[in-house]
Amino acid sequence: VWATLFSLRERALPELEKARQAKQIGKSLDAVLHFDLLPAESSAAQAHQEELRELANVSGVFIHVAEDPATVGVRVQMASELGWPKCERCWHYEADVGQHASHPSLCGRCVAVLS
Repeated sequence: VWATLFSLRERALPELEKARQAKQIGKSLDAVLHFDLLPAESSAAQAHQEELRELANVSGVFIHVAEDPATVGVRVQMASELGWPKCERCWHYEADVGQHASHPSLCGRCVAVLS
């Protein structure tokens, strides 16, 4: 599994760099990655999405199943396009920022760490 995750990371890094060079993103945490993978690879990636997100150091990872090998690839999207706010503590863009009354500017993961 880890070999697959590191392989996916290696495919994503050049795409993140292209997005950075094009000034689409500033840093990798500004991005979410969309992986279009064949079914065998997508099942492993879906089972370990959180690990893949951490390995790529991005705010989100989405796995899509590609039926055609010609459509396999990685796409970069700005996390802010999803409407996710940025956590003031970890700088990840997360859907649950602002949902915790005790820490309205933090994501759920950071709230759990501070509790």
